[in-house]
Amino acid sequence: MKKPVDYPNILLDALEHGIMIVDEEFNVLYWNQWLEINTGHAYSNMVGKSLLTFYPEIDYRTLQRKIRTTLRLNSPTFYDASLTNRFIPIPRNKISSSLLYHAAASNDFSLYY
Repeated sequence: MKKPVDYPNILLDALEHGIMIVDEEFNVLYWNQWLEINTGHAYSNMVGKSLLTFYPEIDYRTLQRKIRTTLRLNSPTFYDASLTNRFIPIPRNKISSSLLYHAAASNDFSLYY
């Protein structure tokens, strides 16, 4: 597994969107404060662990194909979770606005939720 990503938490935690960074094996390298608050999973519990452990219901086959395509083409791709109505489950009572149902993978392994 790669070393956890050191991003300025001030910037990423100020965003009104969940941002996670995973590697090709779905190991979590970064988990921002929005995700901590809205999923109940702390950064310290997520980083270094497999996303599979916490969210086995994700279509990992499709997600892995998107990540590999991104790496090969050096271009962002989008994972559309609209069929399942979510990428990861987030209780509706924790969010006052609508949910974003797309995740984008880029060549730095980021997933923007």
